[in-house]
Amino acid sequence: MKLYALLMVLSAFLGVAKQFIYAKMFGVDDFGYYAIILVVQSYGMYVFTFGLNEGLIRELTFYFSSDQYDVGKQLRNKTLTFLFSILALSIMVLLVIAPVSIYYYGSTYNVYLLGVLYSISTIVFNFTSIELKARQNIKSLSKYLFLKNVYFVLLGFVLIMLGFSAVTVVISEILVQILMACYLLKVRNTEFTLDFNMRPVLVPVMKLGLPFMLTSFLRNVINSFDKIFITVFFTITVMGQYSFAMILFSGGLVFQNILSTAFQPYAIADFAKYKQPYRLFKFTTKVSVGILLLFVIGFYPVISLIEYLVIQFYAEYSESLSLMPFIYVAMAFMSVNIFDSVLLATGTGLNLFKTNVMVSVLYVLLCFYVAFIPDKLAMESFVLVFCISQILLYMGALITCYVDTKSYISSKDW
Repeated sequence: MKLYALLMVLSAFLGVAKQFIYAKMFGVDDFGYYAIILVVQSYGMYVFTFGLNEGLIRELTFYFSSDQYDVGKQLRNKTLTFLFSILALSIMVLLVIAPVSIYYYGSTYNVYLLGVLYSISTIVFNFTSIELKARQNIKSLSKYLFLKNVYFVLLGFVLIMLGFSAVTVVISEILVQILMACYLLKVRNTEFTLDFNMRPVLVPVMKLGLPFMLTSFLRNVINSFDKIFITVFFTITVMGQYSFAMILFSGGLVFQNILSTAFQPYAIADFAKYKQPYRLFKFTTKVSVGILLLFVIGFYPVISLIEYLVIQFYAEYSESLSLMPFIYVAMAFMSVNIFDSVLLATGTGLNLFKTNVMVSVLYVLLCFYVAFIPDKLAMESFVLVFCISQILLYMGALITCYVDTKSYISSKDW
């Protein structure tokens, strides 16, 4: 666990450092284009998976924790066969429409096409590493995630030094993920074979994972819709400034991923063994409150350090300094995902989805409202709305998890 913690902290550092390096070396406008690619990539992650990611990790953890390895491997093979088929079909469609789209919309359309390809490569990497997560082999998983970030930073730095643009850097990251996924598929997914007899098994897995996938999708809307509005209504320079400030939140997302990677299989395995979700909820709440207190304690020193670093090394992004306190507050509530892990373990995600629908609708309406504020207030208005939405997401997950686990019937047959 100590090695896992060290590697994941280093991965988090590299993930944040990469964005600061890109922000400095790309320039404001080119960094804005890079941010657009990441937004497209984040949406593609949900379009192509159909809830399989959430459903598969839950079912595989159940099977492996109860020594039903053959059943788990069959489910994994069917899922990967289906996923690879869908992604291959998507790439073929993309290759057909890409020349036509570029002809009519110009070369800038490459930004959106790359975002789609980036999402496909990320999905392939995530699914080929999912067995490590289900087996709770966190040490090996952290090693591969760390290596991926090392390759990203090294290749990105070299390519930028050679004068290449954001497009080339993104292509290098796509290739890294594909190559690592091929290695994981061969070495870590033992006895993998294509299995096209998929429907009887995959439909229940999709139904289980769909509410959680839609919940994650809605949260992604909240995490990125502000950038879409800024891209449409304001200049690419505003987008660059805003995206630079959001690097802080991106670091928080890396932290969130670390927490979720370790906690999700633990929660599922604990539920499979004890069938006591409310006890698991109380433990989760203690962890969440502890994280909140750490952020409260760190507010002043962290914000002061960020202000110093920006003034000293990133003066061209100084307009984004006013956003940092709001983003830091939003980060404090990013432990929301560990409540999802409890609900995923019990297979009760519908109420969580409904809660996120309400928050998302409110958020989008507020974005439309602030979109018509003059440029000089655009960033401050969007980040305030963003901060409020993160707090509402957290409270909604906390309350939903409490209600659902409290009312859970322990004799329910899964």
